[in-house]
Amino acid sequence: MTTNFQFVSPQEIAKAPEVCQLKPVSTRFGHHGAAPGKEAWSAAFTPDYQYFAWSCGKGIVRMVPWIRETNMFDSAALNNFIDSNNRAPSTISDDRVVKEHRVIEYVCNSNIWSIAFGSSVPHKRLTYKQVGYRHYKHLDGDNILLLAVGLQSGTIVIFNVFNREKFTLIDHKQVVRSLTFAPDGSLMLVSACRDGTLKVWDVKDDGNMVQTLKGHKGWVNGCAFSPDARHMASVGVRGTVFIWDMSRYKIARKLVGHHHDGVSCQYSPDGALLLTTSWDARAIAWDPSTGAMLSEFHHVYPPMDPVFAGGANNSFTRDLSISPNGVHFATVCDDGYLRIWSLLDRSDPIVVAMVEEPITCCFSPNGMVVAVGTRSGQVSFFAIPVTQNTTPSLQHLSRMAIRKVVPDTNSVVKNLKTGMLSRYLTYQKMD
Repeated sequence: MTTNFQFVSPQEIAKAPEVCQLKPVSTRFGHHGAAPGKEAWSAAFTPDYQYFAWSCGKGIVRMVPWIRETNMFDSAALNNFIDSNNRAPSTISDDRVVKEHRVIEYVCNSNIWSIAFGSSVPHKRLTYKQVGYRHYKHLDGDNILLLAVGLQSGTIVIFNVFNREKFTLIDHKQVVRSLTFAPDGSLMLVSACRDGTLKVWDVKDDGNMVQTLKGHKGWVNGCAFSPDARHMASVGVRGTVFIWDMSRYKIARKLVGHHHDGVSCQYSPDGALLLTTSWDARAIAWDPSTGAMLSEFHHVYPPMDPVFAGGANNSFTRDLSISPNGVHFATVCDDGYLRIWSLLDRSDPIVVAMVEEPITCCFSPNGMVVAVGTRSGQVSFFAIPVTQNTTPSLQHLSRMAIRKVVPDTNSVVKNLKTGMLSRYLTYQKMD
């Protein structure tokens, strides 16, 4: 007999309380409910923690103000926005951007599968200069916040949040499943697509496509930059996990271990770990510098044989998100559980919550709330209980501080040789 947990029952695990909820949006395309196109496939907080954005379904992205003090969205602003629309029925076209009562809404002409925020730092040297003029010169300025939206049609739409300007990136042929901006402020964007490619775009250079990355043998489902932007990870069909060298746009390493399609990936805040999830009902923590598999986090016990894990196992793991403090991470699974795991203990989750048909999740910038999007288009927010398991130790914070400076494991080992300190700093010894 299989179970969802290894040593305990769900009743024995701490529960994450639901603190607020965003209901599915009634749209110009149709009705409420979990109809195709209504899914909340993607959600994200702005880097400055001022807004929360999610794909509402049927081509709509909404940004609602987020209140740091209460760790909740601004319900008054959202209600004012909804009431305003109800009083004056909207005739929004595909190209129009609406901003009322501090709630921002973007309407696209295709279903939305991915969103990502990118912020700019001033005077960043351009990587490429193919053209002699620049149409969007203001993107070289300070205080730039962009929202990238990946569509089912293969188009990527870039919205400048502060001045309503938008432009379109066109080259993909199928669903754009994932987007990630380089965290160095360069506004370099990578897109992962079901056409089997990743594309690198220089948004500061009028959105010119810099490179097409080929290597996946089918759908590419996820991508993520390392904190120093020197590397980028991607996951796709047949359990493929690649680490890309972004200075050469070449595959630096292939990680082997998943038995089913990879669906999501993210680096730890110090860059020393890469976490991936797959439909094989597992999350895996890797050392991206060496390709070593460090830990496995199973969503079904006993763990399934590769033959069964590679098929329809009813426990597809859909998404993951790492806490900003680097000590725990969240996953959502087809069994209806949001799980909060400790990187220091892989036996069972430390916190759980029940969610109907979850498909995406993301931590708030302070790590105190997890947002979970569902197939119905609803988004639920869960508070992370403050316990010994969810609070990072001084020892772990010291490790993160060191690894942020020296993210390459080989450099750590070269300087420290072997021993307990080396094993701890390279995450071979987690706690």
